[in-house]
Amino acid sequence: MEHRQILAIFYDLTNAFGTVCVPILLRKFEMNGVRGVALDWLRSSLTGRTQVVKMTQRVGKWERTVYSSEVSVVRGTPQGGVLSPSLFVGGVCDMLLYVLIGFTVNYADDTFLFDFRR
Repeated sequence: MEHRQILAIFYDLTNAFGTVCVPILLRKFEMNGVRGVALDWLRSSLTGRTQVVKMTQRVGKWERTVYSSEVSVVRGTPQGGVLSPSLFVGGVCDMLLYVLIGFTVNYADDTFLFDFRR
């Protein structure tokens, strides 16, 4: 029986979807053939976004709601968006081209690198 060792690295990027640089992501899609209406739709979905925090306080029968100031969202994919994992992968898929040994398995922001040794 042949004995082998396996070297494995698992990593999960923290706040991965929130770190995507939108201009670079759009350029990568364009360089890979996404053009016209599809690229325009992506651009309009990922740029010009804003967010507000809503806080509601309830005491007995009284309720008070306050809102934060509106701020621009300049990077990242929409939190909870159905396409956010795919958009993230589109932004980092070329990173895996630089892994020179072993094998990689990638799903959204989770990556598993492994290699067998004798």
